[in-house]
Amino acid sequence: MSASTAEASAARPEEIREFGRRLQLTRAGIWFAGNQGDPYAMILRATDDDSTPFEERIRAPRIRPPAATDPRGDLVRGQPG
Repeated sequence: MSASTAEASAARPEEIREFGRRLQLTRAGIWFAGNQGDPYAMILRATDDDSTPFEERIRAPRIRPPAATDPRGDLVRGQPG
């Protein structure tokens, strides 16, 4: 076994561990987003055999909430500008 092969095999468990950690964090993010009612996350979670209600929510037109004012009287928007 050459030195480069030994280095590669020594680094592999760490890479696998990091990959598993990222997968677990991604899965947790999808789970939490689904708990908040995100239809995309609900489809990815596959909690139901019929994803039609979630697909309909995705296709539905979005209704923007009314603009609000902060205590100084400035208009508060969800987006800058």
